[in-house]
Amino acid sequence: MNRPGMSFGGGMMTPAIKLLIIVNVAVFLVQAFFDGPRGNQWGHLTTWLAFIPHNAVLDLQIWRFFTYMFLHGSLTHIGFNMFFLWMFGAQVERLWGRRNFFIYYFLCGLGGAVLYGLFNLFGMETFNPMIGASAAVMGVLLAYGMSFPNSIILFMFVIPMKAKYFVILMALIDLLSIPGGSQVAHLAHLGGMLSGYIFLRVTIPSLGGGV
Repeated sequence: MNRPGMSFGGGMMTPAIKLLIIVNVAVFLVQAFFDGPRGNQWGHLTTWLAFIPHNAVLDLQIWRFFTYMFLHGSLTHIGFNMFFLWMFGAQVERLWGRRNFFIYYFLCGLGGAVLYGLFNLFGMETFNPMIGASAAVMGVLLAYGMSFPNSIILFMFVIPMKAKYFVILMALIDLLSIPGGSQVAHLAHLGGMLSGYIFLRVTIPSLGGGV
């Protein structure tokens, strides 16, 4: 699905991807046990670990910048995030190695929280608590597009397009979705991609000529 030969997925599970999926699934099960199976109930555990800008910044609850990445609101939410993490992240990890991939993943998640938090604190984003690995996963998608810009991806599992155009399309969808007031944290998605792009341009200047 994401290589010139149109093969499906990211291939064999790599160490970092495997660990991230295991931890995310384990945390989701703990959430379901303590807070109930539906993410919109916002039980005590979820509320304590979610990214809430006011608490994270003004109350110095710094852990929220990272713990929110491991929380999910539904099976669909975690399913799509883990699927895309494997599909694009496995090949990036093979290219960079486990340590570098972990650094990049968490940096993108942090960047997503920072951008979302800035807009939220200034009253420009109405949906306050945030959960999910999407910001980090979007950063991984960007890294894939910059590393393998001409690989073919099936958009909506039907339309073939090069990875570099798929990345741009996903960023545009998030950008255009911000004014709609959706409960999806589109600003966090963009923050993950932006922080990833800056990091890669600083650390690997030759990368990304195709995006």
